[in-house]
Parts: sequence; C-alpha cells; structure tokens
Amino acid sequence: MHTVTSKDGTPIAYDRLGSGPAVVLVGGAFNDRSKNAPLATELAAHFTVYNYDRRGRGDSGDTLPYAVEREVEDIDALVAEAGGLAHLYGLSSGGALALTATAAGTAVDRLAVYEVPYNMADDGPRQQQEYVERLTALLADDRRGDAAELFMRLVGASDDMVAGARQSTIWPGLEAIAHTLAYDAACLGDSRPPVDRLATITRPTLVATGGASPESFVSGGGDFFDLAADAIAAAVPRAQREVLDGQTHLVDPKALAPVLVRFFDAATDTAARAYVDAIAAQHRPLFDRIHRLVVRAYPDAALGLSYQLPTYRVGRRRLHVGVWKHGVSIYGWDQERDGGFTDRHPQLSSGKGTIRLRPADADDISDDELRGLVESALGD
Repeated sequence: MHTVTSKDGTPIAYDRLGSGPAVVLVGGAFNDRSKNAPLATELAAHFTVYNYDRRGRGDSGDTLPYAVEREVEDIDALVAEAGGLAHLYGLSSGGALALTATAAGTAVDRLAVYEVPYNMADDGPRQQQEYVERLTALLADDRRGDAAELFMRLVGASDDMVAGARQSTIWPGLEAIAHTLAYDAACLGDSRPPVDRLATITRPTLVATGGASPESFVSGGGDFFDLAADAIAAAVPRAQREVLDGQTHLVDPKALAPVLVRFFDAATDTAARAYVDAIAAQHRPLFDRIHRLVVRAYPDAALGLSYQLPTYRVGRRRLHVGVWKHGVSIYGWDQERDGGFTDRHPQLSSGKGTIRLRPADADDISDDELRGLVESALGD
C-alpha cells in the first residue's frame, strides 16, 4: 500500500500494479479499493494501475466538510503521483466523479465510465432529493445500518436481499462506510447528467453499459443505465458507446479489461507499443515524460511507428521521439514542407534538427522548457 497527500492534507491510500501508461481506477458506492483489485490485476499486464480508496473508505483519510471538489483534488494528486497524465476509469457513481474531474481539468489522457447511474426519469430529481433528505437524517442519527438499507432499497434490493445482507459478514464493512453514500449522492448532483459541464470534456471518452443489466433501477423505468449512457455520450463531444454483452452492473473484470485495454491503447498502434515496451529502464522515465507533455499539448496526437521510430501524428506534421544510446531524441517533420524523409535516422533534412536529451540533462529542464522544445521541433 502507498499513500499520497491530497491538497487539503487528506492521506489517500492506493495500490500500484504493473508497468506502462498510468490508469487510475475510481470505485463506486460501497466500494473500497478491494472491489477494483481484480480489474487492477487484469489491467496490470498493460498499464501501471493506481487503485485507490476514495476518501472516507478503506485506508484513506476523511477530512470534513465533504465536497466533490475535494474528491477531484484526490484524483489530481494521484495523477500527479503517476507522472502528470493518466487514463481514468470510473464505475457507477465513481464514473460521475471521473466525468466531473475530467471536466474540471484533471490531466486525463482517455476517460472510460461504466453504468453511471444518472436518472433520466421525469421525476428523477424528486427521487434524488427525497433519497438525500432521508439519508442525511439517518446519518445524522448515526443509523448507519438503516442508511445502508435505504441505499439497497433505492437500487431495487428485495426484503430477502436486505435481510441476507444484514446477517452476512460483509454488513459491518458496509456500515463502516455508509456515511460515504452521501458523497456518492453529491457526485450525482440532482441525478440528471450535467450536460453543459459534460460538453466541455475534450478527451476521448468511452461510455459503457452491460447488455444484461436490469431494465429498472432506482425506479427509473426501462433501460435505466442505457438511457443515462446515451445522454452522456450525446453530451461529450468525443464520446463513444459500447455495450458489453451478458454483463450486469456487477461487471466481470475479465470481460471489462479487454475493452478498456483496447480503448486506452487506441491512440498507440501495436508496433509502437512494442518499441516503447522495449525501451531500457534508464531511458523510459524520460520517454514517458515527453509522451505526457505531447499528449497534453496536442490532444489529438496519435502514436504510431514510422521509419522505425515512435511517431506522433499532429495534423500534417510528425514528431519522432526515439531512443539513442545515451537518452531520447526528438525530431519534428512537416509533410507539407519536406517530403524527402528517408528511413535513415533523421539528422537535419527538415531544417529543424534533432534534439537529443540525456536523462541526467533532463532532470534540470522544467516541463515548460521541455514543452518548448517539443513545440520548437514541430515548428510552433
């Protein structure tokens, strides 16, 4: 277990697994990081996975008063710990939080959410208000068990399911984090998708649902999750929808992981990924740092392999980022100004030249200075 300190001083606990581009997992209601552990294990074969306890859960702290903005800062702290850029995956109400963080400017490369429980029913806001009022009263009276039951009934649990849960070994754990149900409710706002805020998200976004999820949820009527997902996808400019056949809200990590791998790796082709995976350990941090800067500066950049070098396609321009024996080289090429590029290692044929960096030298270069070198290589 590791910890990172959020902006307000709250310790946030997380596990880190695997290697490769960073992915941060955001859990939903009644989730601590143990719930996402199987998914983290599946993804760790491809990514460095940061699986954390949201504040108030597991081993993380909980500084009051609560605000959704504090949870966004928690994700910001994790992304900073991951190197300044990460893919983000959010489940259920954690998906609402992930959407909020991305809209707020968290350094997200690609965003994926699964079954965000926005309520598209006409009386959705009324249902949400009544639920929040009852939940607040129960928590104020320290009736955590009744608060947990209230949530279970909200999502359609039967009397037998509630009775079984109360008698099970998991019930004390649910009571321990019942106060965080108010945090999940806050992430969902009035229960409707905040379309104006979602419209500001510029990152590629996957909006997924399960093909076998129940049609009725939170008394919302038919196709509850699909209706919400369709609304999210319609609001986010670069969103795509996906339905996982045979999956419910309790999605199987083995079914979900391949979908996330395909989506998160979509901007990097197989040959480029093989090149990057083979970079020597002493050069990989510098390469990853340059990658994060390129993606943040040029959101539409896609990474492939051209002339045996990892190449970012930025409109008609190309940015080659390769490894030489002492470090990492950066070379910019404009197709409109120079069509004579050969398969030899680039030298000065375009007039921009090759920028060569050693890991030791790069330690003294700020991100702003390094970004300036990248922009210079592209002729900006």
